[in-house]
Amino acid sequence: MENNKRLTPEDFLYMESKVLEWNTLFGNDPSNKELISVYDGLVKEELNETLKAFEEGDEPEIIDGLCDLMYVAGFRWMLEGEEMDNTFLQDVYHNTYNYVGLEDSLHCLEETWEDPFCLQTELIILLSGLSNKYNTLESFNRVTDSNFSKAISKKDVDSGKINLDVCIESVYNGGRYDEIYYEESNDYFIIKAKVDKHEDKVYPTGKVCKGGWYKSVEDLGGLEEFIY
Repeated sequence: MENNKRLTPEDFLYMESKVLEWNTLFGNDPSNKELISVYDGLVKEELNETLKAFEEGDEPEIIDGLCDLMYVAGFRWMLEGEEMDNTFLQDVYHNTYNYVGLEDSLHCLEETWEDPFCLQTELIILLSGLSNKYNTLESFNRVTDSNFSKAISKKDVDSGKINLDVCIESVYNGGRYDEIYYEESNDYFIIKAKVDKHEDKVYPTGKVCKGGWYKSVEDLGGLEEFIY
């Protein structure tokens, strides 16, 4: 595979649009300040998983973790009422030439994760810097396809291909979640749970659940093909 072009400001604007589209579909309002603590937890969780993947030398999981971080860190920044406008992106893009390598960049993320602005800035610099090693844009697209597959199409329900009651029962049977329900969003159903028993957490707006309808990154072909 030939080296992908360096990510552009337009690429990051596209990523931001997908982050907002996903969260809107799944019922997360960027004006809802109750989500701040939830997303702080998600940022820390995804960062820890990415750091673990780096320690183990698992490149596909590193890419997956960084793409997941774009989702949670990007929306965490939106919860501050911020967005990636051209002025911000041009300033950050100029600094992407200061990329210091994966290990040092991950340490920067670890040090700045509690500051949404710094975290978003460092993550953009990191993803751009990795463009000569990974096809980061197509990796993001595959993770995006997986994330959106958490929604259940109404067409599949209406045709009888998927039974919502069976889906909810399967999530209960998994043993992790409680107070499970579904919401309608545009042409989709979203299955959520109020309680994550494994994490001992309560989610006021519900946590999105996965089941047999969901397509993981591996189901979609994995990320190995995006390593140069």
